[in-house]
Amino acid sequence: MQEVEKLFVERRGWPRMVISQFIDEALLVPKVPALEAAPRAEVVNLSEGGAGILTPTRIKKGTRVTLQIAGKDIPRLDFEAEVRWAAEVPVSTGQYPMGLKFLPLDNESRARLQQFIELLRKYRP
Repeated sequence: MQEVEKLFVERRGWPRMVISQFIDEALLVPKVPALEAAPRAEVVNLSEGGAGILTPTRIKKGTRVTLQIAGKDIPRLDFEAEVRWAAEVPVSTGQYPMGLKFLPLDNESRARLQQFIELLRKYRP
């Protein structure tokens, strides 16, 4: 997993939180019909600005998606996002790393995201 995390170099203005232990399920729901099914995603990290994820399917840069997260101690969270970068080849796990930038969030969504990030900070190892 450390080799994967190297791909998610800190470049944002918000600190990222590693969250895999808190998420039971994450899906990417495409906004275009080119992707027929919502692939499962592994969320590697999360910030107020976006997320680093791994998916079994490569998704092109610029594609708009909805990231749906459900997990322990949180209600389902949905975020509209855009793929900002995506690796051309999969990593050793067979999954494609990519970075998502959240599109502007409404006040309720931003508050839910901030509450989830605070929960992560509380339990950070």
